[in-house]
Amino acid sequence: MGIVSLLCLAATYRDLSLDVLDQLSAGARSTNVAAHAACPALRGVVTLATCNRFEVYLDVDAPDPSTMDDACWQIARLVAAGSRLDTRLVADALRRREGEAVSRHLFAVAAGLESMAVGEREIGGQVKRALAEARDARTVSGMLERLFAAAAHTSKRVFSETTLGAAGRSLVAVGLDAAAVHLPRWGDVRVLLIGTGAYAGASLAALRERGCVRVSVHSASGRAREFAASHGVDVSADLAAELESADLVVACSGVASGAGYLVGPAQFTTRDAGVVVLDLALHRDVDPAVGDLPGVVLYDLAELGRNVPAVVGTAVAQARGIVADAARAFEEDRLGRTADETIKALLAAADVRIDHEVARLSGPDADVAALRRSVRRRVRAELYPQIVQARAEAVAAARVPVVAPAAYEQPLVEPHPSHT
Repeated sequence: MGIVSLLCLAATYRDLSLDVLDQLSAGARSTNVAAHAACPALRGVVTLATCNRFEVYLDVDAPDPSTMDDACWQIARLVAAGSRLDTRLVADALRRREGEAVSRHLFAVAAGLESMAVGEREIGGQVKRALAEARDARTVSGMLERLFAAAAHTSKRVFSETTLGAAGRSLVAVGLDAAAVHLPRWGDVRVLLIGTGAYAGASLAALRERGCVRVSVHSASGRAREFAASHGVDVSADLAAELESADLVVACSGVASGAGYLVGPAQFTTRDAGVVVLDLALHRDVDPAVGDLPGVVLYDLAELGRNVPAVVGTAVAQARGIVADAARAFEEDRLGRTADETIKALLAAADVRIDHEVARLSGPDADVAALRRSVRRRVRAELYPQIVQARAEAVAAARVPVVAPAAYEQPLVEPHPSHT
């Protein structure tokens, strides 16, 4: 079995409900530090948690299969503890990828190929933020830095060389299109935006593209004034009053988890006109019971996911070709670096041998410099076949057969009790 140092453990909306993904992501911020501290074999950890996926990328210093299995199970235990879920449930939810499958998967994710809305661009920023958070936690290895840099480059290639970005739709765009059916013309719509993060910025941009000008922002974290000043919108100091008058509520703060909902049914009881509510937060901002009220139309992430149009055809095929080529190139470079490390170790051992032989052969009248040159030539000549073999093995290992992405996925294996 070849050397495998990259692993990815991933759960997505295709396998789990968004509520379970929400719980998994609850412990995402602590996963990097906890895993790095608990698993000696880990050189680096980066966690990517979005509204429709939870993924942990690992750089593992262990080619031994049992050690890899143990590291994966340890991560499952840590994620379970952070999200207050059963370890077996988490282990069953996570799918394991190794080697070239890791880069192919991440590159496809960064390019929007694995999103609910195929081709959406927001995921690129989320991938960058995941790396930045791991940097702040000091859990990034050089290999993971290169992996995520290559993912960003591949994403740019996909959007510059194909029409995928034009064909794809973000969940924000899908939500606004769904809302438009129930609203007056966009120039007359009164919008309450709850939240000040990246999704709030994307929502505001999409609203303005449609001609919406009457927007106020509310933030439970107190950042509304700063956001309003930088984006040219009004500040909502009174959430209850704004909920009474808004035609459209776009909630994307995600701060309600563990502290109840920011918006509940009681806040709509005195309305005499209809309202559309888009809950774009992974940690729901809006109580689902709001959708049962007369005159209220509620769309959450699960509902929007069911309304995302399929994107098929040439753009997707071209994008997947770019991703496959980039993953293969990254893997060749990665394995080449592995060969370089092996060769460095061989040369270091050869230098030690040269020193020993020179010391053994040197006499009182010996020309030590000439003797060292002679011994070095002989030892390096004997070493050459091993160097050639190391490079050949790296090249052979890089020739990964092209198979369907699903074939790369493996379930997590519970380690033998003697390994825990």
